Amino acid sequence: METSVKPPSRPDAPGGIPGENTLKSSAKTAAQDAALGALDLMIRHEIPPTPENYAVWFAYATGEAGTLRRTLDVLLTSGHGVDELQIAELFERYILPGFRDRAVDDVAVDLGNVTDGLSRSLDRAGAGANSLGHALSTATTALASTEDWEEIRTLVDTLRLETEAARYSNEALRAELANTTGEIAALRRKLEETRTEAMTDGLTGIANRKRFDTLLREAASHAMETGTPLTLLLLDIDHFKQFNDTHGHVVGDQVLRLVGRLLTECLRDTDAPARFGGEEFAVILPETGLEDARGIAERIRKRLNQKRVTRRSSGEDIGVVTISIGVACYDYGESMTKLIARADEALYRAKQNGRNRVMLQGE
Repeated sequence: METSVKPPSRPDAPGGIPGENTLKSSAKTAAQDAALGALDLMIRHEIPPTPENYAVWFAYATGEAGTLRRTLDVLLTSGHGVDELQIAELFERYILPGFRDRAVDDVAVDLGNVTDGLSRSLDRAGAGANSLGHALSTATTALASTEDWEEIRTLVDTLRLETEAARYSNEALRAELANTTGEIAALRRKLEETRTEAMTDGLTGIANRKRFDTLLREAASHAMETGTPLTLLLLDIDHFKQFNDTHGHVVGDQVLRLVGRLLTECLRDTDAPARFGGEEFAVILPETGLEDARGIAERIRKRLNQKRVTRRSSGEDIGVVTISIGVACYDYGESMTKLIARADEALYRAKQNGRNRVMLQGE
């Protein structure tokens, strides 16, 4: 793709070896060219010059973020154009993680430096106390034969005892520091657990809608980067409202958990099931074309047909629950809203054609 960004020429110092001033001038020129190129591209594609948008286009212009550049190239040549929402997604995926990682790394380094410094101080204090205690003990022994120095010996003994007490205090402080370090590690684990819970549907145990949105954007970027297909399934439990009204919400929740568990069992590790909302589910199928996705959807549908729902409190056989599925394939550069809408249209046709079936986009 042609852009106005050109690699800057770098003059060399006499003798063909770049001098320090020449290198600085070259780097400055390159940064200026990239900055102007980023602004030019934003104007050309009518992208507002916000700091976030500028960060994406500047990274694109410099060429340092190769994956971002390839993804944006696909968007620019897809025929769909590029809008501010897509740029925001690129910022979230490629630019922001770097900021967050650096911030976390800085905090971790600072905290590590503090604890290491404190530990070294304690070690030095402990060593000094041991050394002083040994010296004073030796002095006490030497003075023991001098009766005239009784008062001095008593003073030295007192100082030695106090030094021992200081050493014990340092050891207690060191143990407390070790305990604090363990607490920090536990808090870190708790933070990760909380983050996981925030992205997980509490009833079914699979990804929730928020996590689905993130995974779908990431899968779309991966598809454009690698040139591989991406397919989305939208699934809806047939007559679920009627089922809930007849058998109660407890049994309804049991069915939702059944579908969540079934999706996990039927899918590959690279696939991503999620609860889309209510009785609707979604499945992201990376590196999967439409026909292969149809086969996966049919497998899910048939497996559910083989399951009979039983009321746990009484053992009553309630029967079989069916599901309708719509399938759509990602078109490079389109918004996630359009992809979801096509899958939803296919799901609607599956419902209209009698339910308990799989329909592909365009069928």
